[in-house]
Amino acid sequence: MSSRTRKKEVEPKEVEVKAVEAVEVEQVPRFSKADLIASAATFGVMPEVAAGAFFHVEDATEAEAKQLITDFLQKPKEVVKEGAN
Repeated sequence: MSSRTRKKEVEPKEVEVKAVEAVEVEQVPRFSKADLIASAATFGVMPEVAAGAFFHVEDATEAEAKQLITDFLQKPKEVVKEGAN
């Protein structure tokens, strides 16, 4: 029997299995765009502002909605045109 055809015998290793506890994950409610726009006063803005802020999203959490409105209301940075004096 040549060394090429010989199969190596491998001893099985013992593996320690640990029990994992189930962790409850708190579900944060997501609101539809229509619900967010309807509750614009909750965020201190008019529905028109909320509609603009939520234009590109289908749903969001309350925290995400607040951040979207804050970002929407930020004054855009001034664009410097090349060659302008």
